[in-house]
Amino acid sequence: MTLISREELLLGCSFADVEHGIIADALNAIAKAIAMGEKEFAFKTLLPASLDYLEKHLTHEEKVLENAFFYWAEERNYGDLYEEFFGNFHNYLIEKDKNLKEYTYRDFLEFAEAFKVKYPKEEEFFRILELIEHQKHGHKNVSRLLRKELSKIDPSEEPKRIVEQLGVALSFVLNRVLKMDRKYVEFYRNYNIPACEEKPLYPPKEVLELIESVLKNDGIPLSE
Repeated sequence: MTLISREELLLGCSFADVEHGIIADALNAIAKAIAMGEKEFAFKTLLPASLDYLEKHLTHEEKVLENAFFYWAEERNYGDLYEEFFGNFHNYLIEKDKNLKEYTYRDFLEFAEAFKVKYPKEEEFFRILELIEHQKHGHKNVSRLLRKELSKIDPSEEPKRIVEQLGVALSFVLNRVLKMDRKYVEFYRNYNIPACEEKPLYPPKEVLELIESVLKNDGIPLSE
């Protein structure tokens, strides 16, 4: 049972490709467990573990890009501009009774548009900064959307029907994620920003073993 192949999620970015491959395996394990009639195991064990890893993957991906951008900014003598931008942005959020964890993409763009007027020649700095911010908020929307789509699936349906619904939901959401990811990978390559060689993030060993055990199962119910 293959719901999505690893090849579909490849970006040519090593750490992301490893993590995306794990996500593909997890989704295929869920689909296989459902097809085998192990719906409770799929929904109560595999799915929560997979969603938890997905959230950690998205956060890790964002952190890798932010760190890579920071070091790039230092090398290009943008370090002072970087600190000034985020220092002023933090004060801007305080004035709006918000903090660095709860602001919207609109808040960011509103501030950035006003701030970068002072630095009309630093287009590349702000272009990358806005790309990272777009990805972060895009990830939040995708995560919310995926959970919404999954909540529409009725576990009491026939296994075949559930797998079909799962495939539709995942295809819709993952296509949006990949569109964003391909954009940032291309962008970072254009600016020679090394981000893809970071170490990948793995889920707990027991989760990996669980996924592998399901994928290697030849159709024997997991409860046996």
